[in-house]
Amino acid sequence: MADPITADPKAAGANTAGPIAAGPIIVGEHLAHRYGSGFHLHVEHLALYAGKTYAVYGANGSGKTTLLNILALLTLPQEGRILFEGRPVNGSDPSRGRQYRRRVTLLMQHVYLFRSTVFENVASGLRFRGKAKEAIEARVNGMLDKVGLRQFAHRPAHSLSGGEAQRAGLARALVTDPDVLLLDEPTASVDAAHGKQIEAILAETCRQRRMTVVLSTHQYDQAYRIADEVLIMRDGRMLERGPANVFKGRIEDTADGPVACLDGGVTLRSDTTARGPAHIVISSREIRLTPAKPLAKPPHTPDVANTLTGAANTLVGVVTAAAVDGDRIRLDVDAGAPTEAGERLEAGAPPVTGPRLDADSDPRLDTGLRLTVHVARASFAGMGINVGDTVHAAIDASAVRAS
Repeated sequence: MADPITADPKAAGANTAGPIAAGPIIVGEHLAHRYGSGFHLHVEHLALYAGKTYAVYGANGSGKTTLLNILALLTLPQEGRILFEGRPVNGSDPSRGRQYRRRVTLLMQHVYLFRSTVFENVASGLRFRGKAKEAIEARVNGMLDKVGLRQFAHRPAHSLSGGEAQRAGLARALVTDPDVLLLDEPTASVDAAHGKQIEAILAETCRQRRMTVVLSTHQYDQAYRIADEVLIMRDGRMLERGPANVFKGRIEDTADGPVACLDGGVTLRSDTTARGPAHIVISSREIRLTPAKPLAKPPHTPDVANTLTGAANTLVGVVTAAAVDGDRIRLDVDAGAPTEAGERLEAGAPPVTGPRLDADSDPRLDTGLRLTVHVARASFAGMGINVGDTVHAAIDASAVRAS
């Protein structure tokens, strides 16, 4: 499915060198698992290709960890099956399961380290595989260098900080050179600096070793920053489309300040400090919809805004769906001519179905971008906007940022 929010593999630090096998390395078919609490995971189809990085994005409780545990065979699905390189993996063939587990490694969110040195922890997987002592020493020291823990090699693992322990766990997972690396929220328990370091290690390793990486995250900016493909989960199911309002482009300086030049030719003012190629997020918190009808009273426009049909950012589009999800948007019912304070964006679209006021959908605005706006039920009801109407959407400069 073509989608303007698909991440750019090169920009994300993804694996881009050399040919990759055409078929998926792992396929999940009709996977289902139920818990006594009532949670139900149901993934109809999942295909993971060699050498690609995947982010499984979703809120806590959406099913990310359950899916990774199933892919790691820690949890056997109650329904469905997993195929590895085209052949089923199941409990009836123990040797096939052991082979799979040697080639697919899971790093859990809370890393368990043995009560031994950091070196012995990282070496453990190689020892289980019967590697020679000299090979183990060279590979472990090289991996400790990569994660910045060489100086801690002979320190007790339990003395490490949270960020150091996470990197030690990552080193232990990577040193065995798996074909598929599964990571459950690998940066959730570390600070921002260590999180960036872990992301950089993953990106470099993917480029060098061509392994498949699947990581879960509840941070959509992280998902789009590092993954070739983002898989969205909600309530145990995989969604067809991901977080809205994420685009590719560049942040550039102009005489009037920084602007975000989105792929497709749209330019929006921004106050971000980032420059150069970026994934650009337009926060729906700062999008304000107004009916596109000329009124005597001009709309209130912030000092630095991207309003849609004016001096700098002129976009035209339509309301393609009207559904309500949360009260996170400021709305103005007044509309009028564009002002010098910003850029007015005008939007409208071919009628689809009538407005839906359910909790699982968002109003979508086709302005040449494909904006999703979260609107409170009460606010939306008072605006008198319907599917197919042309509207103005005012976007604060602070809402246009690099992820």
